Amino acid sequence: MVAASFMEHLTVGFCWWDIPGLALLIAALAFVVIRKRNLKKELKELEGGK
Repeated sequence: MVAASFMEHLTVGFCWWDIPGLALLIAALAFVVIRKRNLKKELKELEGGK
């Protein structure tokens, strides 16, 4: 019953706060991906690879 009540009052809309939130999410994801790639590259160099 609680889930049904929650779904009835849930509004799916667009708010201006979604734009900076989405930008921050994309920036954080890019930061993690680039950092992970650089760490893998550094680890490979330290192990005597390339």
